[in-house]
Amino acid sequence: MTSSDPSVQLDHTPGHIKHDGHNLTGFVIFLCSESIIFLAFFAGFSLFKLTSPEWLPAGVDGL
Repeated sequence: MTSSDPSVQLDHTPGHIKHDGHNLTGFVIFLCSESIIFLAFFAGFSLFKLTSPEWLPAGVDGL
């Protein structure tokens, strides 16, 4: 559907530049932040496993 009514058309300022790189930048920042969270879970798990005592407690044969 097209319209020749000037009030319906968008007003684009001359010299407007489309910034295509913002989508890629946002995606890269998202991937980096998710990677940091994922690595933090592994670091926490490793730290927990290294500092915790032997599991199963004494006297327990199994689950």
